[in-house]
Amino acid sequence: MAAARAISFAQGLSFTSFILEEDSANIIKALKSDEESLSPFGYISARQNPWWWQVVALGTLMLVEWVDCKRLAFWEMALTRAVPCMDGEQEALLKFKEGFKSVSESFSSWKVEEDCCNWRGVGCDNTTGHVTILDLHGQDPSSKLQGEIRPSLRNLTYLRSLDLSLNDFQQTQIPEFICSLKYIEHLNLSNANFRGPIPSSLGNLSHLKSLDLSGNGLFYLRAENLSWVYGLSSLEVLALGGVEISNAEDWLDAVNMLPSLVDLRLIFCKLHKLPQNLHHVNFTSLKILDLSLNNFSSTIPDWLFDIGHSLVSLNLSRCELYGVIPDAFGNLTSLISLDLSDNNLKGPIPLTLGLFQEQGNNNLSGHIPNSMGQLIRLKTLRLRNNNLSGEVPLSLKNCIDLTFLDLAKNRLLGNILAWIENLQNLKVLLLRSNLLSGNIPLQLCQLKYLKILDLSSNNFSGTIPPCYFLGMTSFEDTLSFISYPYMAYTDSVKLTFNSREFINHGFAIVYVIDLSSNHLSGQIPNEFIRLLGLQLLNLSGNHLVGPIPPNIGEMANLEVFDLSRNSLSCTIPASMTNMTFLAILNVSFNNLSGEILQGGQFNTFVNLSYIGNPQLCGIPLSKICSSNESLGDPHCNAEEGDEEKQGIQKEEQHGFKIPSFYLSMGLGFIAGYCGFWGSLLLNKSWRYAYFRFLGNMNDKIYVMVAVGAAKLKRKFQHQQAPK
Repeated sequence: MAAARAISFAQGLSFTSFILEEDSANIIKALKSDEESLSPFGYISARQNPWWWQVVALGTLMLVEWVDCKRLAFWEMALTRAVPCMDGEQEALLKFKEGFKSVSESFSSWKVEEDCCNWRGVGCDNTTGHVTILDLHGQDPSSKLQGEIRPSLRNLTYLRSLDLSLNDFQQTQIPEFICSLKYIEHLNLSNANFRGPIPSSLGNLSHLKSLDLSGNGLFYLRAENLSWVYGLSSLEVLALGGVEISNAEDWLDAVNMLPSLVDLRLIFCKLHKLPQNLHHVNFTSLKILDLSLNNFSSTIPDWLFDIGHSLVSLNLSRCELYGVIPDAFGNLTSLISLDLSDNNLKGPIPLTLGLFQEQGNNNLSGHIPNSMGQLIRLKTLRLRNNNLSGEVPLSLKNCIDLTFLDLAKNRLLGNILAWIENLQNLKVLLLRSNLLSGNIPLQLCQLKYLKILDLSSNNFSGTIPPCYFLGMTSFEDTLSFISYPYMAYTDSVKLTFNSREFINHGFAIVYVIDLSSNHLSGQIPNEFIRLLGLQLLNLSGNHLVGPIPPNIGEMANLEVFDLSRNSLSCTIPASMTNMTFLAILNVSFNNLSGEILQGGQFNTFVNLSYIGNPQLCGIPLSKICSSNESLGDPHCNAEEGDEEKQGIQKEEQHGFKIPSFYLSMGLGFIAGYCGFWGSLLLNKSWRYAYFRFLGNMNDKIYVMVAVGAAKLKRKFQHQQAPK
């Protein structure tokens, strides 16, 4: 009790810090007590030391026990909240829970005996104890709510944020009682299977700052019943994606009397007849405007450039727009993200364009203007699937913030210049299906954040540079690509595999190298083995030779691996059985030999993965392996511990077929020969002594030969004399 009283006394004197000497167990017991004076302190962190204690009270109480250097133990415990959840609100939440058919994972912590402010998804005011936040969005199938929203939620009078998105409420319309939560500021009911009209009583929520009703089967009340929009005077974010609106002019006029609106998203709202003029245009604070996936069937209206001085993001993709891109876009100096893709726009890219992002899948022609290099804040440039020609402008090297570059499916010429290393923030580089040629520059390896590289279907030649991109050396399950002010923006990537194009939304596959359908030669670089995060590797349709790197199986996250239509040899490395995520394998039409691996994911691949390799055998091919064929090419097999065979294989990988013994002997002879004669040339005394030695040896040899010859002559004459 002494510890508790000491802490209470210090608090009463408004002390912010004090030293308390006491036994640790007693202090902790005091802090965990139910005394009212201790209740505002929410958390305690403790480190143990036998000498002294320091207690700091700054809104929350931290009990610090300094740790002996040899122990370094740290722990944290949560204390009982000062103000518990209000009984009526806890009861309302429990009744809300009863409306669902099965107990979701979201309710796993909703236990009657515990304070509701500690429940998952519930947030309370630290002073009053009122529930102010209810976040039960469906994170995954196990947490998705299915059932009916009970009206007991109306008792959460002080609720300020309600997120019920990504659930399945199976209701005909949004419950009217939600519109009685008069203090609500953030309401997210997106993708929750609501139907019917938008309640007109939403206009009562005068404190509402963000409203997201997208992804439901909703429709709005007719133009004469738009009064609820005018009531949302504090609204900053309005997202109605998928809500059937139809009349664009009425709606844009209505949301134009919202003075605080920053973000307006009317995606796929069946809007048509985009007006060329709006009455009393006043979107002065608007920073994000997304009208994509509508059917305007018109040209880009002039009023966009009147409201666009504060715009950061503008999306008019897939809106059936036609005509040329107006030069007036050059006046939108604040614009960071512009998406005009998948329309019927034509003509050249305006030279006056102030800031640029995407004009893909149109019919744009001509060259990419050099003025593009003036866009030094540019983060994303997408010109995919147009008729652009010429070379990639050198001025792009000035766009050092560029993160996403997509120039695929054009008629661009030239090569990838060395200045590419200037773009150190580049994460995605898509250049497939152009007329680019030359070598792939070694400078590409300097892009340490690169995660998706697609250079396929070009005319690149030479060897593959030995790159190991730092951004691919480890695997992250989630990836945030680009962060813009005032918005959360995630790019999507169009990838092609087996002649099929798919859109990789949110980057489900985020680490890709595709160099297929070029004229690349040489071997697969061993450095690729270090790309442990790589998920898709496509090197098909080239002139690659040599074996598949034996340690390729270290790339354990690889899901798609295509080496088809090359001249690769030797066996399929046994280490590939470690690729447990491998879903697609294609090594067809090479010179591989030996028995096909069995077990694990290799049991799922069909014969099309291996055809065109006459020396391959085993399941799933019809060719049965003989004792010799199962081992493959004898020049490729290096048994573990056989250094001579391993040396031969390594040398053959580099284009040599001379055994190590003879190679080292030749190198030794050359080194000794050069060392001996070099010494004589550089040292005068050695040179004289050496030639004197040779002279003396010559004299000795001459005398020995002369004496020996004289003896043989006398002996011969003696034998031939008459008897």
